[in-house]
Amino acid sequence: RLPPSLNLLELRGTVGLNDSLLSAICSAAPMLEALELACSPELTDAGLRHLNELTNLRKIQLVSCQHVSGASLHSLRTSCLQTLIVANCPQLSTIALHSGITQLRHLCVQRCPCMESTSLCELLRHSPHLQNVQLTPLSMVLPSY
Repeated sequence: RLPPSLNLLELRGTVGLNDSLLSAICSAAPMLEALELACSPELTDAGLRHLNELTNLRKIQLVSCQHVSGASLHSLRTSCLQTLIVANCPQLSTIALHSGITQLRHLCVQRCPCMESTSLCELLRHSPHLQNVQLTPLSMVLPSY
């Protein structure tokens, strides 16, 4: 059982972490401000939609989540989101955040081979508060020569 006042949770390689367990976590710990989900092959877009229950969520880190796509990020309605880190998510091709997410300050996208550069450019254009951006490989945003 998680304490309801929990504000930081890092789950790396947690066996059995699936959509229904993530739903239970979001219900049990509504005060979460930072959540890291790493090496979670059973998580899907449907599971990540439960993050909308976390109205204080300021930081999301998704690492090696094989079944996460841009649809889950677009469905986020967490208006206080300030930091988004995604790495090694092979199905992630777009990052189109909901227009209600206006406080994004830190963006890190690493090793997402299907990432569309137009999606990243659009996000950068519509995120006036961005202070730190880390994109690797850089070819994601530069035109190839």
